Amino acid sequence: MSEPIIWLSSRDFDNPSPENDTISLSVERDKDQILIKLTDTGIGIPAEDQADLFERFHRGRNVAEYAGNGLGLAIVKAIVEAHAGHVSAKSELGRGSEFTVTLPKKYDSSLRAHKVGDTRTALRSAQCR
Repeated sequence: MSEPIIWLSSRDFDNPSPENDTISLSVERDKDQILIKLTDTGIGIPAEDQADLFERFHRGRNVAEYAGNGLGLAIVKAIVEAHAGHVSAKSELGRGSEFTVTLPKKYDSSLRAHKVGDTRTALRSAQCR
């Protein structure tokens, strides 16, 4: 389950950011869920890109000259949802972004094989297009 956090943090390291960019990670838990937040003070994501942020091959308007294929956040979403979780983002252009992964504390692992298989199939399909 560490893959989504690695993908999210590598997004921050791979993309341009102000010289004094700060990246922070926090983990909170309550009775039913675990909340993981990755926050940066980077370039931010334009408001018009945020609705499609987790779609395959979507890239922000402000990162066109930087490497990437637009699959990273779609993969994060697929992995998190395969574990019955949810991922969201808040961002302000020029001020940074906050990604939140919410996972249930209790998870029926019998559902995982089906969902992970579907995720792998979806990702293979995306790479072939």
